[in-house]
Amino acid sequence: MSFSGLRELSLAGAIIRALRLGFVILGNSFEIHSEHSLLTQPELLEPCSILPALASLYSELKPSTEATNQDKSSEVLQDLATKMSRVVGDLIVHLERSQENEAKSTPWNEERLILQQIWKKEDIHALEQRLVWFKDMLNNVVIPALKSDIKIQRHITQTDEAKSTDIEMMRQILSGKSSILPEDNRYSITATEGTSERKQHVQINPINHSAQDKAALEHVDKETSDTVAQGEEQLSTDHTAIIEDFILESLVFSAMKDREEQVIEAHTNTLDWLFSESKHGRSAAHFPTWLRGKDSIFWVNGKAGSGKSTLMRFIGNHKRTVENLQVWAGEKKLTTAGFYFWTSGSLEQRSQVGLLRYLLFQLLQEHRHLIRITFPRTWKHYLHSSTKDRIKAKITWGLVELMEGFNLFLQRALARVKICLFIDGLDEFEGDHKEIINLFKALPNISDGNLKICLSSRPWSTFERAFSSVPTFRLQELTFYDMVEYVTDKFREDPRLRKMLQDEASDSGKLVMEIVKRADGVFLWVTLVVRSLINDFEDSNRVIDVKRRLLVLPTNLDQFFQHTLFEIQPGPSIEQASRIFQLIRAREIVCDFTGDMTSTSLTLWELALALEDDMKLATETEIHQASDEETLGRCRDTQSLIQSSCAGLLRINPPTRHNYRE
Repeated sequence: MSFSGLRELSLAGAIIRALRLGFVILGNSFEIHSEHSLLTQPELLEPCSILPALASLYSELKPSTEATNQDKSSEVLQDLATKMSRVVGDLIVHLERSQENEAKSTPWNEERLILQQIWKKEDIHALEQRLVWFKDMLNNVVIPALKSDIKIQRHITQTDEAKSTDIEMMRQILSGKSSILPEDNRYSITATEGTSERKQHVQINPINHSAQDKAALEHVDKETSDTVAQGEEQLSTDHTAIIEDFILESLVFSAMKDREEQVIEAHTNTLDWLFSESKHGRSAAHFPTWLRGKDSIFWVNGKAGSGKSTLMRFIGNHKRTVENLQVWAGEKKLTTAGFYFWTSGSLEQRSQVGLLRYLLFQLLQEHRHLIRITFPRTWKHYLHSSTKDRIKAKITWGLVELMEGFNLFLQRALARVKICLFIDGLDEFEGDHKEIINLFKALPNISDGNLKICLSSRPWSTFERAFSSVPTFRLQELTFYDMVEYVTDKFREDPRLRKMLQDEASDSGKLVMEIVKRADGVFLWVTLVVRSLINDFEDSNRVIDVKRRLLVLPTNLDQFFQHTLFEIQPGPSIEQASRIFQLIRAREIVCDFTGDMTSTSLTLWELALALEDDMKLATETEIHQASDEETLGRCRDTQSLIQSSCAGLLRINPPTRHNYRE
């Protein structure tokens, strides 16, 4: 476990400061329930005075938008900081409510009862468990890692930043001169006899600041002294920010970005015609016109395998899309969101519930202030719930509630915002296609020209009837020269085929054109055939040999898979392919049955072990941790097996932050 430097030191320091303040508040909160407390009213309410410090810490602990490409250790520390920010947020909420009660000049005996309702015993015990967990994580994981990290030691001893309070505090802790919770009156934790309900509780002794604590508190005060107004404004919004985060996180489902990230990116220099007036006689100029104009719906239609999803990803990520939409938006704020239906994915990836959850998640991330408007009942329910209740709670979203929320969001947002949605694969929606068609055709009627929707699907009759009057194009009619470019580039990447292209230039050009013509607009067929021709190419082959193999390959996708899976493969390879497909299907069935969609896909390592024929490996071999060399070797062998026996029906995707599992 290694770190990169000052950012990690500062983050660790912020976590420790938050932990110290948390224990101060914890001690006072126990005193609120003690019949024998010796603390006076001002002493019990003193934690309210550190609200500005907590507000500052809340901001420091939240993930930085500038933090990119973090290593694993930095991610672990940031995750710990994010968890601590939630604790700090809950403390802010409780202290704000205590402060509001103090301002009402209620008699002390009544005020104490109110404080006991604000600081419920179960919340206090939950807080104690969370703080102890953080203390253990710091002592057992973070501090040892920091101590052993050469970069960290260099930063502490050599940089000017070591003069800052946080870095100085970390220097003292890492050198053993101080501990996470210093042994002094301010932070001392001692076990004392309590009431019959609680034999021991955390006691914070009467305040007597040490020099170090005074310096730390003065540092916090100095950081916030120039932004008092901003801090006070933040205090009033921190509670709502916590509820907003809670509701946003409840909309998330594990596979919501999987399809989008697994869609193949457009090959270099392909699909550029989309924003060009004309190229090779092609023109899709009416698409940029649609982006800038008043029409609400655009329909991209194309055959199965023609590249619709790749095109939708290209559109969604292209700067020209935003530039053209901004012309339409004018002075209004522009917001975009998208969804990729996927019939092979989880239930959410092929349902209207999944569609609405992901769209609302994206839209509400951009317009957090509308969360309370979108889900008013949910907002009201959790606004005054206890921390413990929220921790235990799990929101189950139904279609009716999501649809109602979506409509409420649009009604409020579209008065000031223009929104464009990109929805891929309507034909892969699992349900009545008329239902999903009616949804998207009805939305523009309530948008007053402030909503656009770009849809894609196969040209099935139900979609052709529904979208016959909207701007559209047939993708397979526009990608001929994209395929020519793709085939030529792939042949040139292989040294043997590149030589063939040079030696037989005229015949090679005809071969490329023949491949593309036989594809008849199906880009997937082209990629599979090119891969097959390259794999089967031998050094002595000429164009005529490649063409002979090409003419044997069926042009229909289903027949192509039948041919490559069963007709040209030997029996053992067919058996291996069958085992692989059954293992993957079995995982999907289990996930559907349990409702746990976090692991619908197999990793290469899992598949490698599942395909292992040697039973002694599982029953007799001594248990040991696999070395990196063994792991990589097995994964490479399994990857080769999939590529050679599964006819391109399976694709191996690199891990992402959404699908990575250890």
